[in-house]
Amino acid sequence: NVFVFQTILQPMTMVLLEIGKAVRGGDEDGRAPSVCGMVWLCFRGIATNLVVIATVVGLAYHFFLAEAVPKENGVRVLPHPISDVVDLWTAPFTMMFLFLNGTALRCERIGFWDALLTLMKVVVCAYVSYGVCTLLVPSPGDGTGRLLHNYAFFYGSIPTGGAPVVFAQLYDPASLGVVASSTLYC
Repeated sequence: NVFVFQTILQPMTMVLLEIGKAVRGGDEDGRAPSVCGMVWLCFRGIATNLVVIATVVGLAYHFFLAEAVPKENGVRVLPHPISDVVDLWTAPFTMMFLFLNGTALRCERIGFWDALLTLMKVVVCAYVSYGVCTLLVPSPGDGTGRLLHNYAFFYGSIPTGGAPVVFAQLYDPASLGVVASSTLYC
């Protein structure tokens, strides 16, 4: 679930969002960019997207330096200078997400789209995760497959974090209030 999302779905989504941003956006004068300008904006957006860069760096690190990664308790972990930098960069994310979410809220009532997005994440995503897991993971006689199927359902129903609010602010600021309130209810 997490592996497929982090290595395939999220980078593809970022690429599609950058394409949409390049097609929708204009230049400083409000004029529509030329085809070459849109291709350049799209390429520059993809090449400088931090999610895409982090995915490429992580995959390169895995494929080329996997044996150099030390093991602690049988699990591979990043070496200390790198893990310390990652911890430093990611430590304030929760506090900044809560601040962004609080400043993005527009009203105190539950709207149709807020409720729909919340139901999509908590209910529909759980059943979709369960369905994909039952298709991809065989169910041997020892009950392991059934346990993994149940875990996929549980994992799909976990409330969302701050990423949708951050991406809404970057790619569709008009929907920021709806996304912020639906993540609050989630």
